[in-house]
Amino acid sequence: ESGLRILADLDAAEREAAAGAAPRGRLRVNSYVPFGQHRLMALLPRFLERYPEIFVEAVLTDSVIDLLEERADVAIRAGPLRESRLVARKLGQSR
Repeated sequence: ESGLRILADLDAAEREAAAGAAPRGRLRVNSYVPFGQHRLMALLPRFLERYPEIFVEAVLTDSVIDLLEERADVAIRAGPLRESRLVARKLGQSR
């Protein structure tokens, strides 16, 4: 039953996206402290102005977290990646 409900929710989300619906909902972002303080927090006002129906929950911590356990949608970290089945994207470089 819950699997069918999840599939129905995914189908509805895909239909909304295809129809050009504006993004909405909660976005949980986890970042290491220096990046969060100096970059992420500076970018949030412009992001929220562009996407007013998105509620951003930002958590800044230098601890390595379990994305699934913490229910984070996005995590921003520096340094080498551990082996993982999660999708990673390089955002930039730092000395």
